[in-house]
Formats: sequence, structure tokens, C-alpha cells
Amino acid sequence: LADFPHQVHTILTDNGAEFTDRFAVDKKNKPPGKPSGDHPFDRLCKQRGIQHRLTKPYHPQTNGLVERFNRRIAEAIGREQKRGSARRTFIDHADRDAFIAKFVHDYNRTRLKCLGY
Repeated sequence: LADFPHQVHTILTDNGAEFTDRFAVDKKNKPPGKPSGDHPFDRLCKQRGIQHRLTKPYHPQTNGLVERFNRRIAEAIGREQKRGSARRTFIDHADRDAFIAKFVHDYNRTRLKCLGY
């Protein structure tokens, strides 16, 4: 947040355990299907005055663009339906970072057929 140049008022996340305890079953006095508000992410948002919203479960269209981008990265790396030596491996973090930077650069400059190029 310190590096983000805009005021953040709302964050939309999925229902992953890193963001919410919405579906945790082992918390006492937590309403079923609702977040307790005691998750560390919720506490951080509250401390900074940020509204934390959650996507509807089983509605991938909410974050479909992100999911599609992640699938494209996986395809570019070669992790889709490949095993062993056919998969792309990285020598170190710098090699991986350079690959991702080039991928994002190329991805952002791709002319889309569906938009008439």
C-alpha cells in the first residue's frame, strides 16, 4: 500500500484462507458462511480504513481475467500437460523474473483479433 500511488478504499479478494476465515469451521462464535472479522487480512483492512469485499463462491467470472492470465503464464512456462524435461525450469529467481517481465511485456502488446487488432 505504501508503494501504490492511489488511495485504496476497497479490496475485492476471493475466499482463499490467506484472505478470509469465511469458511473456517473451527472458530468459536463465528457465524457460518460469514467472516469473523478477526482474520489478519481483515484486521489490516480495518486498521487502514479499507472495505474488504469477498467474491461469491463458485463464481469464477468475478476474477476470470486473472484466472485466464494465470493459465496463459502456465502455458508459456510449459506446465500445461507436460512433465519432466519438457517443462520449463528456471536457473534462479532472476531468470524467472526476466521470463515473467518479458512475458508481461509481450502480453501487453498483443493485438487482439476479437477487438479488430
